[in-house]
Formats: sequence, C-alpha cells, structure tokens
Amino acid sequence: MAYIGNQISSITTAAQVTNTTTNTEDKSAFLTFVDAQGGTGSIQTDNSLTYNPNTNLLSTAGNVTASHVSVTNSVQATTGTFSGNVTAAYFSGTATQALYADLAENYEADDNYAPGTVLIFGGEAEVTIATKSHDTRVAGIVSTNPAYLMNKENGNTTIGLTGRVPCQVKGPVDKGTLLVTSETPGVAQALNDAYYKPGCIIGKSMGKIDNSSVAVIEVAVGRF
Repeated sequence: MAYIGNQISSITTAAQVTNTTTNTEDKSAFLTFVDAQGGTGSIQTDNSLTYNPNTNLLSTAGNVTASHVSVTNSVQATTGTFSGNVTAAYFSGTATQALYADLAENYEADDNYAPGTVLIFGGEAEVTIATKSHDTRVAGIVSTNPAYLMNKENGNTTIGLTGRVPCQVKGPVDKGTLLVTSETPGVAQALNDAYYKPGCIIGKSMGKIDNSSVAVIEVAVGRF
C-alpha cells in the first residue's frame, strides 16, 4: 500500500520500503527528521534545509554552528557561524573580513611586554624593549588583537607587522608623523630628521598629542 500526500492519521508499519536513486534530478529535496531516537516519533521537515541530488549540494538558509567541520572539497556560504574549528583542504570565497586591524607575527621576547610597547631585535631572546632613540634595530609594536597571526606555535610575544596597532607614543606628534624609538623604554616618538637612519621608522601616527606627555594612540605600521 502506498501513501501519497499528507497523512494526518497513523500509518501502519510497512513490511518493506523501496528507495529509488534520483541523483541526476536537478531539484531541491527537503530533508526529513524524527523527533525521537526510538519508539513512536514525528517526521518533520525544515524548508530552509534542502539537498540537490544533481549537484550534491546541501543548502541551508540559516547559520551553521559546529564544534568541528572537516571538508575535503569546498564550502559555499553567504553567512555562517562556527563555534569551533574548521578544517578543509580547499576554501573558495569572494570576500573575507577581519574584526581586528593588523597582520602580526610571534617572536620570543626576554620578558612579558604589554600591548603597545615598542620592541627591538636584541637582548637575551629574539626581541627586547626599545631604550635608544632612533634605533635601527626596531622590531615593531606589541599587538593588541591581531587580525591574522603568523608563527602561532612559537614565541611568546606578538608584534604587528602591518596595519594599525595601538602604541605608546611621546608627544608632540600630529597625524601622519613618522615615528621612531625613544629613550623612554618601549615608547615611540616623532622622527628628528637630523638623526634619521634607514630602518629606524616604526610607522605613522594616526592620532595627535599636543604636548610632551605619553599616550596610547593608533599607529599605521608597514607604511613608511
């Protein structure tokens, strides 16, 4: 006996169900679910979750939440939310966005330095705090929240390489002022043209400090 269309009343358990393959038909098929693992349960569908047998594409109109996703081919999405790891052999996308603003890399420092501190190459490890004016050994600024982090498994200190990074700066400086190291440990200052040497520039000020005080302002690094 076959049942076609909606069936509101109970259906007698079938002795045999035949499944016909339709993997060449180009259409959206709605997936069915049951609301219990055993015993009597209801069969349900969701009109936002469909499968196309021809393209072998599972589509959803809502967000995807997962603790781990492993992909061997590709993922196509307009929006999505992942609460855990996503592992894939191939990603294809038309746009990417990041919440934060700098590309950074991990280095081994000789101490724990706060975000915004200016470091140089040297010391007992790879990098240490800057204490000399116009130092050409400058490594960069300790990043606050990098958008992309390289060398993740090594080093203990993240340094912003390009982008915008909050930095301790001694004034006066204006927007666009070239910044270098200063004699105040870990603090940047305005370039003095008389002491310029290739390699001493940290970046450009994005803020303004009217007096000689030290303040945290954003610095555009990698734009010399």
